[in-house]
Amino acid sequence: MKTSPSPAFPRPKWRFLLTACTFAAGLCLAQERPAGPADEDVIEMSEFTVTSRPDDGYGASMAATGSRVAEKIQNLPYAIEVITMEFIEDLGFTDLEEDFAYASSFGGFDSGSGNINMRGTGVGKQLRNGFLRIGVVNRANIERIEIIKGPSAAVYGECLPAGLVNIVTKKPKLKKTAKLATRVGSNNLFGFDAEVTGPLTMHPSGKTSFIIDASYFRTDYDQPYADLRSRLLSAAVQHKFSQNTSLLIEAEFTDRLAHLTAPVPAVRHGGRTGLGAATYPRLATEVAGFNWYGPNELSWRSLVTYNATFEHRFNRVLSLRVAGNWFKRNVNGQSNNVSGGVNPFYDESSLNGSGVETTPNPGMITNRLPGISSGDESGYGAQADLLAHYWLARGALENRTLFTIDYSSYNRTNPQWRMAAADANASGFGRVLDPENPNYFWPSPDEYLYSLYRWDDCTTEVYGMFLRHQTAAWGGRFIIAGGIRYDYMKQDLRREKEVRDEDPTNDFYGVRSWKLDVDNFTPNIGINFDVVEGVRGYANYARSFFVNSQTNSYVPDRDITSIENETGFGLDYGVKVDVFDNRLRFTFGGFYIVRRGVQATDDNGDTRRIGEIFSRGLEFDATYRLDNPRFTTNLRFGYGYTNAKYTDKGNDYDALNRPMAGIPQHNAYLAWTQVWKRGFLRGFRTTLGVTYTGESYPWSDRGGISTTLPNGKTYVLSHSGFRDIKIGDYFSTRASIAYKWRVGKWQHEVSATAANLLNQDVIQRNRQVMPEFNLSLAYTIKL
Repeated sequence: MKTSPSPAFPRPKWRFLLTACTFAAGLCLAQERPAGPADEDVIEMSEFTVTSRPDDGYGASMAATGSRVAEKIQNLPYAIEVITMEFIEDLGFTDLEEDFAYASSFGGFDSGSGNINMRGTGVGKQLRNGFLRIGVVNRANIERIEIIKGPSAAVYGECLPAGLVNIVTKKPKLKKTAKLATRVGSNNLFGFDAEVTGPLTMHPSGKTSFIIDASYFRTDYDQPYADLRSRLLSAAVQHKFSQNTSLLIEAEFTDRLAHLTAPVPAVRHGGRTGLGAATYPRLATEVAGFNWYGPNELSWRSLVTYNATFEHRFNRVLSLRVAGNWFKRNVNGQSNNVSGGVNPFYDESSLNGSGVETTPNPGMITNRLPGISSGDESGYGAQADLLAHYWLARGALENRTLFTIDYSSYNRTNPQWRMAAADANASGFGRVLDPENPNYFWPSPDEYLYSLYRWDDCTTEVYGMFLRHQTAAWGGRFIIAGGIRYDYMKQDLRREKEVRDEDPTNDFYGVRSWKLDVDNFTPNIGINFDVVEGVRGYANYARSFFVNSQTNSYVPDRDITSIENETGFGLDYGVKVDVFDNRLRFTFGGFYIVRRGVQATDDNGDTRRIGEIFSRGLEFDATYRLDNPRFTTNLRFGYGYTNAKYTDKGNDYDALNRPMAGIPQHNAYLAWTQVWKRGFLRGFRTTLGVTYTGESYPWSDRGGISTTLPNGKTYVLSHSGFRDIKIGDYFSTRASIAYKWRVGKWQHEVSATAANLLNQDVIQRNRQVMPEFNLSLAYTIKL
């Protein structure tokens, strides 16, 4: 082997964050606060950016995601949910993970990989301020999370028809503030967040402000050896040349270093050579919580990103925004499970009719295999939006016409080295692991042979144009919006494994590549109209496309059509209600989504984009705010029903009409916060959060058994048991209590947050055991 599997993993050093935070805080606090109105964030509202004014409790009224311009959520012809930083802080989230499921048809949030379940589909990409973001999410510098549901998200280019998440980060303010929060808790939890923002210069030629966020967080988990360390350092500077012109420059570094928790494996019956095929009847609950990964399973993801945004209002009609982005993401890891899929298994004793053991290794975890990966992802992009906001018919028709051009480039290299099974056994690695006496030996690549398994170098470029027009008539009582987007995509998929391995004897020696150019038109049209005061109806139709740039690669002996783009379309419809002086807001609606061009195997055994997935459902999302002289109450609650299934999976007929893997049909949530403003409870805040996740099937599309018919065609008509394995429904709970007081100009707060209040011992949708009851304590000081 000529290539070296030696990804560099960082030592968990965090002193740089503390130093940066201390320096920034000192810089900010050392300044004299300017007198007069100069410290107020009073500017004319941008046509493109939702202003930083506080939202009404948990119910945001504005959003920019979906239309690309700032718009009232009530007036949009599709469903958008907004989760504010206030909500995230009130519930005491230190990391956004599985139990961060406070929206309908939404869950499975993975801050590391970026995966999210939306409307029956796993969505692996997000946006950060309108640009591509692939995981490595840190909640410390988040201002709000905007969830656009349905294929209308295609206004940003490629996306799955389920929708997109846009993470909006904090922006500089002209009013000087500073915050330092520390937290300790169960499982050796420790962390701090620091933030400073304020003016840099106040001059007749313009106003310059800045913001710096720093965060460090680490915790162990219930499973031995499992832990997480995350860090963030971000900064932004904004210069407002005038009320009509601004320039914002942002930079961010964040990373996550984790020794992973092991999911619950499947039970295997049989499979011993000559004694029949294996079956997989259930999850191995008897080893739930056992970390078969051990101390050497390691994942490190880091990301550096830079953004620049220029906005200018030419006059009362025309506004311009130009933005650019660059990012680099590293994904390194050591894995005991590189065979992927459903491996490994827990072998359970199974005797045949003659009393002979049919399972190879009863009582053992089997099929572990070591591997090392070192991946890089990088990209850059640019966007330009020109908006005309004007009135016609003597002011009776309000119009917004948006023209957008954009470009993005994404590159992925994904080298991985694996040890052959025979070499792993010879090294002493525990391919068969005894839970009672585990052998966690890890074969070092300096001493043992790892073979290069893959090395792809793939680039995707997308050139896009978008035109959208919206007209509001009768004083906004009827709104119609439509648009069309054109995208031209270039993919260069290079297989470099054989060249990197310097193996000229290999039949595939040399760089092999596919170059694919394709274009897509994605239209959308929707209406939004008054039903009665405070109640608006909406309906929307949109199409989408998806490039699969994270997974597409050159595959020998496969047709290039196997990497063609997915397409999709969807319908959204329902009502949006905003009554009682904006105190009660909710959206109740339905959706209908079709994904086409999903990868599937045909009856000749070839992988092609011939599959189809259908998803439909109902959603209800609501917020309520009660404010009186004694206390303030905020509620966020909702319910989602999703019916997603394959309607075409090539030759796999057994998978048809089964629920999608890992997707619950039902989810619900409730969050309640009470803040006391008078009386002996003045200064106290109590919060309760509950989510419900319905039953799901982790492997509903795995384990098919092929049958060859007399005509030579192969079909999957049955399965080995995987598809019937079910995870039951469960509740996730968390609560916090806080007390806030002020001494001079400083505001202090102490809080306690508890998760898994009922100390449930359940397996979650992702096959992880729910963490036991845990408690954390926090202290925050603000200027």
